[in-house]
Amino acid sequence: MRNCAILLLLLLSQALYGQEPLARDFWLNESGAAVNVDAILQDTSGYLWVGADEGLYRFNGRAFTRLYDTVHSAITALAGGNGHIYAGFASGKVGIVNHDTLMPLAIKGPMPSTTIRHIYTGTNGLLWLCSEEGVFAVLNNISSVVNADSGLSDNFTYTLVAGNKNILVGTDQGINDVGIKNGKLHIGTYTSMQGLPDNIIKVIVPAYKPNVYWVGTQDGGLVQWNNGRFIKYPGAWPWGEINDIIAMPGNKAWVATVNGYLLDVHLDSSFHVVPCHLDGRKINGITLTQTGNIWCATNKGLTVVTAEYASGIKMPAPYSMDSLTSLTIDKQGNLWFAENSALYRLSLADTMHKPIRVPWGNERITCLYADSRNVLWIGTLGKGVWYIAPGKTAVQVKGIASLENGGILNITGADQYIWITGLNGVEKISYSEGIVTDEQHYNKLSGMAVTMCTSCTKITKTVSGWQPTGPVSLCMMAQGSITGMLRLALTAKLSIVWRKMHPVIYGPLPWIAGYTATMGAGGSISTGITA
Repeated sequence: MRNCAILLLLLLSQALYGQEPLARDFWLNESGAAVNVDAILQDTSGYLWVGADEGLYRFNGRAFTRLYDTVHSAITALAGGNGHIYAGFASGKVGIVNHDTLMPLAIKGPMPSTTIRHIYTGTNGLLWLCSEEGVFAVLNNISSVVNADSGLSDNFTYTLVAGNKNILVGTDQGINDVGIKNGKLHIGTYTSMQGLPDNIIKVIVPAYKPNVYWVGTQDGGLVQWNNGRFIKYPGAWPWGEINDIIAMPGNKAWVATVNGYLLDVHLDSSFHVVPCHLDGRKINGITLTQTGNIWCATNKGLTVVTAEYASGIKMPAPYSMDSLTSLTIDKQGNLWFAENSALYRLSLADTMHKPIRVPWGNERITCLYADSRNVLWIGTLGKGVWYIAPGKTAVQVKGIASLENGGILNITGADQYIWITGLNGVEKISYSEGIVTDEQHYNKLSGMAVTMCTSCTKITKTVSGWQPTGPVSLCMMAQGSITGMLRLALTAKLSIVWRKMHPVIYGPLPWIAGYTATMGAGGSISTGITA
């Protein structure tokens, strides 16, 4: 039974990390029919908002809810700010979410009758709207317009970003820099005459540097506008019209195109682009969620892709995703991965994607975990636990009988402790300046159903689901003692909510699978164990 569990763990690890691309489609309706999605964002509470031809949807991590809509027009833009969610419509109207209803915003003054292309939320409740009739500013529900009559180079506006004392507007005729000079409206224009590769500006996004912007064009590709200087992609841009950009630290960006490409871009002395293609899709917009996933709004619905993109990092031989047994990312942006007994470190800032082999031992690695101090913990098939502190060599944990020669299945952290699960139960240890201390050991004698344990995780959510792959027991630990127990039948598909230490069962959730359990109850630890 123990050997079967270890084999299952290793096969599951390969299945999870060997897929390419690491992407999954979500459908907004029960029929699974394609729905065009133009806009997407995540609010500060973690909800995902999706603007589609059919209306506005909210995603809570488990299900999509369509909001009641009194506007009845395709949604083309979304923005969050000032404590509200705003929607722009193909009809030129603007809506605001009030509880579970999307209502038209009552605005006095000029408003467009054509598509709202972009909404930007400024300070003090100010809204900026980009349309085919210029830029509209809305403050306290009163609007004014800046258009070609005011000095814009073109009425067709796609994007807007605000600076300290100005706004930058992307138009069909270049970038307009709009501000006040000597008490009067002043508009400067940047076109191909000033170095842009194309005059049709679809996206402008601030980079992680002052006065630096990523600029996406219709036909000329990607540009970085750096303190007045345009740095263009060299040669022809092969991936299509740019629809959205997410700026990232380290002079990086994610770029979405109409041809279905999600591009990982890094600019140092030159451009480095790693493409990921979503076949048959037009990507209209993207958002990076708090969990580190990129959600793509497409002409067929939604596609979510894991953020660090194992599939997007093309590595030469002898590295193979087929032999990958574990991976983790530390706080310094290093990706650690194991291929059987070989351990590698790859800096995600390294555009050449050259892993460095790290010497440590020769036992098969089953799991990796990088803690908050950047100490790397290594679990093995039969030689217990090892760790590598920053700048140090690998050290095997000694003096803890259950760990020295045990089979380790999972390592995780909670607060200042490291939790290790395996064939000999659950071990709670602490680490400080090279000293490992055994805090407590849990097994069948201390209240668990059995001794062998496959996983351990800190409780951080109120609700989560899982699907056991065999006869399974779940126990909860809090304040150092076993506080709850639940045995589950073979192949049960359940979602479990812990409320005041009492389990409540819901189901089914067929899209969640694995040998792990994440429950919810204020920072306790739960473990999934085989019976």
